[in-house]
Amino acid sequence: MKIADKLMNRCWLISLIVLVGFLFFMSCKRNRSPLDSELEEITNIEVAYQKWQGNKSSSYQIEQRFICFCTSPAGRWIRVTVKDNEIEAALDLETSSVYSTEIFDKLYTIEEAFQQIRNFEERNPATLEIEYDPRYGYPKRINFDGSTGIADDEFTLEMRSFKK
Repeated sequence: MKIADKLMNRCWLISLIVLVGFLFFMSCKRNRSPLDSELEEITNIEVAYQKWQGNKSSSYQIEQRFICFCTSPAGRWIRVTVKDNEIEAALDLETSSVYSTEIFDKLYTIEEAFQQIRNFEERNPATLEIEYDPRYGYPKRINFDGSTGIADDEFTLEMRSFKK
């Protein structure tokens, strides 16, 4: 047998082995961790709320900011401390200033954020975009525009860094 024929046979054999290996690899199912389903994207308020309720968290800290055509503390990240579903403290993360209780009515507990989403839904807005935290279910971002023809009615609430 000629050297060229031997090389050709080996190339075919190697190609066949690579192809079989590739097909075997592609046919394997990926083992999913229990956290994979826990971290899937949530797009429905009821699913998100059930997940949030499943955490049984009435006392926690969360950072939030809201963006709107409104007064301070709009645009500033604030660490909100919630105890028994009531705001207990608020800290400006940029200045480390502690806010007085007078500002608490401008801030949201997670329960209040869910209620605000429901209120926005009832108004049939031009835009209502909500992003939920995949692990805990709370709304990470609420973007609302009541009407495209009205200026300054837009509102965005962002939440992050949830801690029990």
